Amino acid sequence: MNTKRFGFLPVLLCVLIFTSGICYANAQDKVSGSKWRVDSSGWAREKGDAKIRNLESVDEDGAPTRFLIEGEGEVEIDYPKRFLKTRGKRSKGDSDDTNTITFYEIRVSPSLGKKDNVIEKIPTIDMGGAVMGLRIAGETEGARMAELVAWVGSKSNGKKRVEAAENWIRTGIYFDVSESGYISGHIPIVVRVDEISGIWDLYVFGNIVLADLPYSKRSENFLIESVAKEKTSVRGVRVTDKNPLFVDENSDGIPDSFAERHGGIKRSEIVEETGSSLLVEYMSRPRG
Repeated sequence: MNTKRFGFLPVLLCVLIFTSGICYANAQDKVSGSKWRVDSSGWAREKGDAKIRNLESVDEDGAPTRFLIEGEGEVEIDYPKRFLKTRGKRSKGDSDDTNTITFYEIRVSPSLGKKDNVIEKIPTIDMGGAVMGLRIAGETEGARMAELVAWVGSKSNGKKRVEAAENWIRTGIYFDVSESGYISGHIPIVVRVDEISGIWDLYVFGNIVLADLPYSKRSENFLIESVAKEKTSVRGVRVTDKNPLFVDENSDGIPDSFAERHGGIKRSEIVEETGSSLLVEYMSRPRG
C-alpha cells in the first residue's frame, strides 16, 4: 500500500482538533464571562442558581419543550431558526401581505414562593423581547392572588428591568396561589410579534388580551426567570410563523372567519357599522 497518499490525514486531523479546541474555548469564555452555564442538552443556558431538571421531551431538532427549572436565576432556551429561512423578509414600506410575523407559544407554571417567604421580584417570561410576568395582587379570604402583567417599560436592551409598577400593564387575569407558591395548572400563553411594526400581542387561554404593545427585540429565544427556590414547570415551548390558535392566513392575529364576516378587511381597517377597527371589534366581541 502506498502510504504517501494518506500522509495528509494526520495533519488534517490535527488542524480540526486544534480549531475545535479554539472554538470550544471561545464559547466557554463567552459563557463564563457572562456567568451563563451551558446546559447538558446544548440548547439552553443557566444563570444564577437556576438549573434545568426533568427534561422530558424535545422537538424534532432536539430543542427542549418540556422541563422544570429549579432554583433562583434565569434559563435561556435557544430555538432553531429553521422557519426563519423560508419566511418572507419585509421592510418598512413593503406590502402587509409579506409575512414576517413570529408566534411564540409556551405553557408555564411559575413559582411565587411559599406564603411565609415574601418575594418582591416578579417571575418573568421573555419571548424574544415580549415580556410578561406574574405579580402578587393581594389576598382574598386569606388566599393569595396573582395577576398576569405585561412589560411596557422603556427598551432594556438586555439590561435589568426595573420592577416599578408603571413599567407593567395589567391584564385583569388572576390566578389563585397555593401556600406553597404555585398556581393550579399551566398558563397557556401565545405571543404574536410584528418586529417591523414594533408591536406585540398577548393571547391567554386562546383569547387576545392585549394588543399593539411596544416591542423591543432581544432575540428569537425564550428567557425564563425564576424568583423562588421552588420549581417552575415549562411545557409546549414553540416558535412558528403560523398562528397556532386558529386559521389566520395573513398572520394578523385575527381569525379569517371573523375578518370575512366584516368584508375581509385588514386588522387596522375600519368596520363601517361601528367606526372601530377590525382589531377593536375582535377584542370587544362577546366570548362564549
